[in-house]
Amino acid sequence: ALDPENPEAYKGLIKAHSARPAPALAAIEEALGRWPQERDFWLLKGEVVMGLGREGEAREAYVQAGQDEAEVQLHLGDEARRQGNWAQAQSHYEQALREGRERGRIYNALGECLAAQGHNPEALAAFRKAAQLEPESGVAYANIGKVNLRYERSLEAVAALEKAVELMPKQAGFWVLLGAAQAKAGKYPQALAAYQQVLKLQPENAQIWCDQGTALLRLGRAAEALVSYERYLALQPAENTLTQ
Repeated sequence: ALDPENPEAYKGLIKAHSARPAPALAAIEEALGRWPQERDFWLLKGEVVMGLGREGEAREAYVQAGQDEAEVQLHLGDEARRQGNWAQAQSHYEQALREGRERGRIYNALGECLAAQGHNPEALAAFRKAAQLEPESGVAYANIGKVNLRYERSLEAVAALEKAVELMPKQAGFWVLLGAAQAKAGKYPQALAAYQQVLKLQPENAQIWCDQGTALLRLGRAAEALVSYERYLALQPAENTLTQ
């Protein structure tokens, strides 16, 4: 049974209802009735009502949580981005920046919104700004690499993605992108090394077994390529066929 005197119990209940806004919001309102000064409940309310499209209520909740205008805009942007409302999220992030909140995370999120809308030059500029502000974060470098791949600028993509995996070597997705960039640049030994890193982290990643087979074929290692393709097929549903 829920302990009515324990705010942490309410937080757990709210998170358990994360996919069900109505009961989550009911639990939040009950919790706020008991602990109206509890910042976390106001933040949770902001997330839930923004998810319901009630931006005005979300803004009020974030203000009640003690957020300044830049933080309010950042929260609103995050929720809009989570829902795939790219233009709305872009507007909030730009407003957060106008409020003087210069952060790499905001520029990175802004870049993702711009890229999702096909504004690749502007996205690339935002990602570069994010990397400048937070050079220790691999995410911005990975995004720089991704945009350069779209432009078929393989060498620029490789340079950015090498930095990304150096900073965050456990991120399999970054190695996937690096392998793709190396292959596009015709650097098959390096692509093969990147694919092998992915498979260390994600041994059941079928597509990478296929990509590895292609790299091995390009290197004249047909017998090894066959083994890699067979592994790819073993991981695929029966209706799929090998196209590479």
